[in-house]
Amino acid sequence: MIAIPRLDERYARRFSPESFFEKSKRVGKVVGRETLEKAFSLYYAMRDADTPAWAKTTILAALGYFIVPLDAIVDVLPGAGYADDLGVILFALSTVAAHVKPAHLEQARKRVAAWFEGESETKATPKLTVSGSGEASAT
Repeated sequence: MIAIPRLDERYARRFSPESFFEKSKRVGKVVGRETLEKAFSLYYAMRDADTPAWAKTTILAALGYFIVPLDAIVDVLPGAGYADDLGVILFALSTVAAHVKPAHLEQARKRVAAWFEGESETKATPKLTVSGSGEASAT
């Protein structure tokens, strides 16, 4: 089970659109299309004037956590480094789901599709598999 770190202002202060876009582009193929779409749906919900301040704060903290390279599971660990980031993104998404509109989801899908354009779905979304001996590998 992944421990979800407390989402607080430490991570929210680390967020900037520039650092979010840079990290997303840099690690997109590692974290996969689905994770990026979830992160970007949060990003677009945060930018919406209709999203309440408490939800924006939750989103800022989650996206700030995604940006920070040294977190609960160090991001450079092959196959596992972004598991905690995904957990935080999913936690934030479930917390603010009522404020994530279909338009946010569509904007996120289009943004990520543009980065993965021309690649097969299998190549664009790495799958983590675990062998009978417990060895993990990304395909």
